[in-house]
Amino acid sequence: MEKLIQDMKEHGKVFIVGEFRGHRTETINYVSKKSGQVSAFSHLVFLVERSGKADSVSISKPIKESEVDSVNVVIKKGQICAFEISTLKNERGFITAKMPATAEPLPI
Repeated sequence: MEKLIQDMKEHGKVFIVGEFRGHRTETINYVSKKSGQVSAFSHLVFLVERSGKADSVSISKPIKESEVDSVNVVIKKGQICAFEISTLKNERGFITAKMPATAEPLPI
């Protein structure tokens, strides 16, 4: 908890605090319009439940494509955690956020 408060004060970091409900990995394949080449990117998606106006938040964190099968999430379902976020978006009542690649969920 002290690390969380210190990061907020000293570095201006923003966090979402909620109950961890699960995670999944996703790989998105797409074709670049400019080059015509097939590309892909992967991310780890955390589902977090909050009380109040925002019931659930989907938080994605970029990961390397080689790490998709070996992702190890140490937090347990039902645990209250703080997730550092870099962007936040509300689309028709569904809230999505992005974590920096170097950030990890902080159990509280």
